[in-house]
Amino acid sequence: MIDAAIMILAYAHDHPQSYHVRQVTYQNVASILLDDRVIFPSQQLFFPPNRLRVIRLPEHFSFNNPELSAWLLSLLPELGEDVETPSTNQMWMTTSHLTKAKRLLIEVSFE
Repeated sequence: MIDAAIMILAYAHDHPQSYHVRQVTYQNVASILLDDRVIFPSQQLFFPPNRLRVIRLPEHFSFNNPELSAWLLSLLPELGEDVETPSTNQMWMTTSHLTKAKRLLIEVSFE
């Protein structure tokens, strides 16, 4: 399951024209939307229709995938001066298929 999650993130990273950054109010969440015509293995598992799927990325994710981690951090909203820089030690990936919008939601939160 983790390999598929990394593949999904790598696809978005490698195809910047394929996603739209979604502005969220949380300072520890990177959120993007992909067109739902993009097909991934295990699509129904990762992108349940109008429901959330949450998985914890392994603690070594950042170490093994420094480019993806840096990219995800770059997608975060501007941090205020009083806000701590998010840690990549604990990362959670939330996904969903937003059927009415015809989009795949991918959010990564840094805890």
